[in-house]
Amino acid sequence: MNRSSGSPNPRLFPETRWSVVVAAAQTGVPEARGALGELCRLYWAPLYGFVRNRTADKDEAADLVQGFFMQLMENRAIARADQMRGSFRSFLIGCLRNYLADAYDHRSAQKRGGKTVVVAFDPDLAEQEFLAATQLSPALEHERMFDRQWATSVLRRALNELEREIAPDSMRQFLVLKRFLTPSAADTSYEDIARQLGESVAMIKSAIHRLRGRYREVLRREIGKTVSAPHEIDLEIRHLIDIMSSD
Repeated sequence: MNRSSGSPNPRLFPETRWSVVVAAAQTGVPEARGALGELCRLYWAPLYGFVRNRTADKDEAADLVQGFFMQLMENRAIARADQMRGSFRSFLIGCLRNYLADAYDHRSAQKRGGKTVVVAFDPDLAEQEFLAATQLSPALEHERMFDRQWATSVLRRALNELEREIAPDSMRQFLVLKRFLTPSAADTSYEDIARQLGESVAMIKSAIHRLRGRYREVLRREIGKTVSAPHEIDLEIRHLIDIMSSD
């Protein structure tokens, strides 16, 4: 099913991990800003959801997020991160809380953020994801909203990355079987899928097993980009599972 027969070495920790960004910021390497921007783009939807949960004005929420990104880029906060420990998720939400608590930053958000695009993101898509999350759990607290949208975003990125690996001649099978990567597959019959694809039930079960294994690998790789040490990947995955199984 995969375009390549080999899998990435699970012992390799992604070079895009955020501790590299911290190290670059501490040493003044110019590439740090671009690397930080890449990480921030992974989190714009959860950050928007956190801010949007505090204000009824979606434009104000988008401006505040851009203002936050601008501050993050300009004041070298990354360089002061605690020993490069912890997840980028935890670091970001802590910085955002401080940013929103600062009355001056809040009043000047439009001036400093405004139409200046610091980290490119789609505010309409962010709003759609926020509304979808609030429809599912209307009483979510601000940080739980952030966590829920973070988890949804990570899972979506992993699924998209997995789909990019699939060879064209295996795409139909993947599109049918990917439902087994979500809890909603509980009521799906192996027999029905086997008939739909013209395969045996044994073959379908084997294909699903391989797909789930590869999905776990891709998910770990995606989370690995945003933590400062390999052992923290499991902590983030446990947190993700807790978030998605709560409410």
